[in-house]
Amino acid sequence: MSFLVTNQHRPNGRSPAKGISSLSGAIVLSALLAGCAALPTASVNVDADRTITADVQSRLAQHGNLEQLNVQTVNGVVYLRGSVINELEREGAETTALATPHVARVVNTISIDNG
Repeated sequence: MSFLVTNQHRPNGRSPAKGISSLSGAIVLSALLAGCAALPTASVNVDADRTITADVQSRLAQHGNLEQLNVQTVNGVVYLRGSVINELEREGAETTALATPHVARVVNTISIDNG
């Protein structure tokens, strides 16, 4: 004797494959949204943020390899991106940004590229 199980005979009417597919989609979407949350796009005071960005870039330019870093400011929070050759440069970039007037905090995502 054999039994045929269809969606009509399941209590919730859903296939297990659909549940797994939905879960996989939710996990992927969560991962994508987490990356987006790292850098807000709406600034309350665009002019102040531009000034902070320019000041941080100017200060980083005085430190050789740090001038190539990407600097963005949103609501006084400075985001540092790019790569440097060692931890000392990474920490130096963050310290330099934090020492800049009107910087509320620094999000440092600088990677170390040993070449």
